[in-house]
Amino acid sequence: MYIPRICVAYTRIINMLIKLLSSRSRAEIFTILFGLNPLELHIREIARRSQLSEASIRQELNNLAGLDLVRSRGDSNRVYYCANKNNPLY
Repeated sequence: MYIPRICVAYTRIINMLIKLLSSRSRAEIFTILFGLNPLELHIREIARRSQLSEASIRQELNNLAGLDLVRSRGDSNRVYYCANKNNPLY
C-alpha cells in the first residue's frame, strides 16, 4: 500500500506536537527559547526564569533535543540551549 510522503510528514509533525503539548515544563521552555526574542540559555537560567527545578528542565530539554527542537552547545562547564531554527515547527 502506497502512502504519500506528505501524509507521513504530516503524521510525524502531529505526533511531535502531541508530545510537545503534554507538559508544563515544555510549555515554559517553549515560551523562553521560542519566544519573540529567541535566546541561548543554560539550565540554571531557564530554571530561574520558569521557576521550575533544574532536574525537570534538564529532563524536558533532553526530550526536546531528542525531537530535534532544541540544540545544545557546551562552553567550559556549562551547556547552553537554544531553539533549533532548522526544525519545521520553528
